Amino acid sequence: MFFLYHKTTRPTGRVLAKALGFQHFGLRLKSTPDFLVRWGNSTPVNVPDGRQINTPAAISRASDKLVAFNKFKENNVSIPWFTTSQVEAEAKRQEGSIIFGRTRKGSKARGLVVYTTNVVGYHELYTEYIPNTREYRLHVVGANVVRVQRKYPTGGN
Repeated sequence: MFFLYHKTTRPTGRVLAKALGFQHFGLRLKSTPDFLVRWGNSTPVNVPDGRQINTPAAISRASDKLVAFNKFKENNVSIPWFTTSQVEAEAKRQEGSIIFGRTRKGSKARGLVVYTTNVVGYHELYTEYIPNTREYRLHVVGANVVRVQRKYPTGGN
């Protein structure tokens, strides 16, 4: 059994693997494990069917903001306005909203462009800025939220 994490999830991955009692864990596999648990690492690995938790496809879905926003909307979760339409985003900006143009899978503000007065350019996803003092991340297993984590700014951002 192997616990595979990604370089960006390494700090929590190591702690989690040790807490769960894994003897074998890390960023890369040296051989094909009989069972694999993934923590943010979607690297293709030849593992027998049904012998892994958190498939690459599941990790990809979980990191896709548009998929998440649509799921939240379907389940009546309150979230900021969003669209994939550049025309709709520009109309919202002209109404006075601050619009974020972004990639569907960006993190740490990579791929994020803020539109206040400039005409909105092309992006995969647009969201409306909602002034706030805090942000949260939801950890989901299956259809259940298993943890709510508050996000704190780092590096003076």
